Amino acid sequence: MGIILFILLLVLFFPVFYKISGEMHEDFRADVRFNWLFVFAVASYTKDEGLKWNANLFNRFVIMSSDQDDKDEESSSPEDTDSEEGSAIESAGNEEETDIMSLIDEAAESAGDLDESDAADNYGWQEDDFGEPDLPEMIGSDDGKRTARDKIGEIEEKGRDLIDLIKEKYHFIITKKNHIEQFLDRPYTKVTIERIKTALIIILKDIKPRELRGDVTLGLGDAALTGQATGIISAAFPVYKNRLIIRPVYNEQIVDGEAYIKGRMFLGVILLPVVRIILSKEFKQTRALMNKI
Repeated sequence: MGIILFILLLVLFFPVFYKISGEMHEDFRADVRFNWLFVFAVASYTKDEGLKWNANLFNRFVIMSSDQDDKDEESSSPEDTDSEEGSAIESAGNEEETDIMSLIDEAAESAGDLDESDAADNYGWQEDDFGEPDLPEMIGSDDGKRTARDKIGEIEEKGRDLIDLIKEKYHFIITKKNHIEQFLDRPYTKVTIERIKTALIIILKDIKPRELRGDVTLGLGDAALTGQATGIISAAFPVYKNRLIIRPVYNEQIVDGEAYIKGRMFLGVILLPVVRIILSKEFKQTRALMNKI
């Protein structure tokens, strides 16, 4: 029992170290590294090579890798299988073509044995059967007026249907709004929301980078958009302070620079608040009411 408890505490409270780096000059490149107990995971992305990743033990024994996935895909589609399938399709196509040509020849021979009189006798055609076609009578002015009234009636009916649809949608929106207000006003919903806020604050503090530095030149091609983006980034100044330099360019579209982030986090600090919320009675009541909205 003591060994199980020790392993559980080790898993939950042994720190996970992470490093994230990225650079954007002519091409974009990003690297992510995780280190937890004896497990090492690395992922990198470039425009030319795409995403490459691997996970290993003791930084030697590979557990999973993107290279293994590529090899499995290649081995699952050998060339000999493709050739066999192609030959089978080709032989089936030849047999089908032969059957169609034989049917066409038989139909041509049977048609050649019949003349026009035989065709007329066989099918019961008579010259009187092909008289003058009956043309529809022209619509008079009264009928034209009646047709116009019908069209106006159709327009009015469509207008009433549209009004009914708008009323139905409006009633649906008002009903949903009232349900959401009642949902947020329930005591157990308020308790759940407060617990989620507290858990998010704890998790964000836990994963907050211990080291951050970067130098980024940012231009979105429009002075207003660049100013808005710079303002949003500046709102996080208490997090990065002077360790991240943003150089706005207002008359050019450009993203250039590099950034580096290093930190650590604990699985227990992340998982325990989430499990506590999920197992609470208030969360279950909140989820049940949410499904009814």
